[in-house]
Amino acid sequence: MSSKEYRLLKQALQISLVETTNISSKLLDIVKPMPVFYPTEDEFNNPIAFVEKLMMGDAKIAQYGCIKIVPPKSF
Repeated sequence: MSSKEYRLLKQALQISLVETTNISSKLLDIVKPMPVFYPTEDEFNNPIAFVEKLMMGDAKIAQYGCIKIVPPKSF
């Protein structure tokens, strides 16, 4: 490993540790449960279109930052 590669790896690890620390401390501040969606087989034929439909159709979703989608059992 060259010295440049070593410096880049070390820098990436330091950034990763900072991001992990910031994320962990903010997780305790979450009070709203994450919305969970259970699409049908027809809705889940095109998962990207399903997510886009959710984002366009429900402005409340934007306030959560994440959602959980449970695929149909056939998936």
